[in-house]
Amino acid sequence: ALNRSQPFADHCGIGLQQPQSFQTGDLQGETYQNLPRKRVSSILIPQWVRTLVQKGSIMSNRINAADIKGVVGTLYPPPFDEPCRARERSKLGDVFGLTQFGVNLLRLPPGIWSSQRHWHTSSDEFVYVLQGEVTLVTDSGDEILRAGDAAGFKAGDNNGHCLKNKSAEMAIVLEIGTRVADDAAAYPDIDMLSPAGGKPAIYTHRDGTPYMDIRRRGPGG
Repeated sequence: ALNRSQPFADHCGIGLQQPQSFQTGDLQGETYQNLPRKRVSSILIPQWVRTLVQKGSIMSNRINAADIKGVVGTLYPPPFDEPCRARERSKLGDVFGLTQFGVNLLRLPPGIWSSQRHWHTSSDEFVYVLQGEVTLVTDSGDEILRAGDAAGFKAGDNNGHCLKNKSAEMAIVLEIGTRVADDAAAYPDIDMLSPAGGKPAIYTHRDGTPYMDIRRRGPGG
């Protein structure tokens, strides 16, 4: 079984980062790459996805993204969680047990952010707007992205980014990001880091002091 005691950091990908090896149980020390493809998929796919498969909602490699349950809220510590509490991510890549990159369907209601502005040390990120419009915030200022627009962010580029829905309509964005074991994230506008491997904690102050009470907070707190 995977060690769920340490939650994954949720940046623009989100929730894109996964552990690279099993920490407990009969698979302790095994890496995803060393396991047969079918066994990896069966471990990574959550129970609600398996239920869809059993009911015939997922056939072969085809899915309907609308059937995939979204995760609402953020793991950010207060007060950094507030702009992201109502965001929703459906982790499409996890349905197939993908381990090298993550794919998320991000829904941003009016006034909600994808993340705090951040950049990754080792992971590339790509976003494509499917519906509505979002404001891309970087060191260069604000830039509107509308349906059909895309943006990419190279690993190691310290020009932090995030998406904000400043419109009055729902925005839907496809997010893709690589999964790298030693990836870390920095947040240039706030006193927060996300260290590689979630050690000593998933989020810390810039001086390395861990933030406490890390849990998912949704619209209701």
